[in-house]
Amino acid sequence: MGSSIERLSQVVLGQIRIVSEKAKALEENGMDVIHLEIGEPDFNTPNHIVEAAQKALTDGKVHYAPNRGLPNLRKLIANKLLNENNLTVNADKNIIMTQGAAEGLAIAFFATLNPGDEIIIIEPSFTSYENLAHLVNAKPVSVKTYESNNWIVNPDDIRAVITPDTKVVLLNSPSNPTGAVYPKETLEEIAKIAIEEDLIVISDEIYEKIIYSSEGHFSIGSISGMEDRTITINGFSKAYSMTGWRLGYIVANESLITSMLKVHQYVVTCVPTFTQYGAVAVYEQHELSEEEVRKMREAYKIRKNIVYEGLRSIDGITLANPEGAFYAFPNISKFGLSSKDFATRLLEEEGVATVPGSVFSDVGEGYVRISYAASEAQLKEAIKRIERFVKNIK
Repeated sequence: MGSSIERLSQVVLGQIRIVSEKAKALEENGMDVIHLEIGEPDFNTPNHIVEAAQKALTDGKVHYAPNRGLPNLRKLIANKLLNENNLTVNADKNIIMTQGAAEGLAIAFFATLNPGDEIIIIEPSFTSYENLAHLVNAKPVSVKTYESNNWIVNPDDIRAVITPDTKVVLLNSPSNPTGAVYPKETLEEIAKIAIEEDLIVISDEIYEKIIYSSEGHFSIGSISGMEDRTITINGFSKAYSMTGWRLGYIVANESLITSMLKVHQYVVTCVPTFTQYGAVAVYEQHELSEEEVRKMREAYKIRKNIVYEGLRSIDGITLANPEGAFYAFPNISKFGLSSKDFATRLLEEEGVATVPGSVFSDVGEGYVRISYAASEAQLKEAIKRIERFVKNIK
């Protein structure tokens, strides 16, 4: 096989799936398993969105959509970007509807990176980033973040690794797996570096609506000078509990969009038409949609506090307070187990499924990722089991 495939980490690619499969196998054998490994909302898609997609099917909206996506949906997204993200975009030139944010990431990598180009990845990071870099024969360059700084990157650390081959900086805020939310000031410093060094920024903003502070989300593409060098990736999966719908979008200048559209046409053709009509309802019934988001976010905030306070009360565990998404990234290094061994034993001995931090790069070793997209009762019980587990570690 080619070198790009050989460099894909099979351990990383399969680890979350392996955890879920093992948890299900234990359940089938009678164990009561609490699933904290799954990175998706545990709510259903709001009814008005489902009904719009059902109506589209009934009305025969089952044929190809335009490659870029439904024109009306792109106009609605452009309006959303202007009002919520301070991004001024042309619906016909700057937006492509994608098969989830995952496809958006993939076509962004293919459009911006040539073999040998370097992409700066802030770690710990979502597992796809490094592997996508290998897939296009680019070189991922790690910049570490630290629990002591709430997992917020130091912009000087980005500047320190820039070389003549550096092409792209990848951002993810709110972050998977840490829940970190980058302050506006940090993003302004990163933007300054990108402009000075002529870099492209890929900004993965899929968790933008799940932020617990009053400041809310800030898009780096809204900073003066970043309009033509930012690729913004977003979608409907996390905010509207539409993970299975596989519906996202990518925003960039016309030149980059044209390049990405070619890849999109070759591998996807278009996003399923009826799902796009469901997304139209997100914006046409905006107040109802945002009320559903508010209720989900408030539920996550309560759950986050249960996990944060509960884990911090356990002797030996430390945890930076997650400000967004629905993940906690507790430090379990004091117990003398690797993150993989800790997660494996916690599952086998106490029935709590988590993800080893090492899945999210070497920086994540000594941590586990917990998704608190679970009920309050399940989270409280999980805390009890984790406390019992660490007391009995031998």
